[in-house]
Amino acid sequence: MSQLTRRFMRLMVFFDLPTMSKADKKAYTTFRKFLIKDGYDMIHVVGLWPYCQWL
Repeated sequence: MSQLTRRFMRLMVFFDLPTMSKADKKAYTTFRKFLIKDGYDMIHVVGLWPYCQWL
């Protein structure tokens, strides 16, 4: 493999942190800012699925 060849890998981080108190909100903000500073891009992905009840 030559030095000009580059390999890329994608790493996705999913997180859902509870934000019930001010301390929780501060921890969430600190974690999110750390990820952005470390080079992660924030994307918003919404997954929707129906709830189906079998009769």
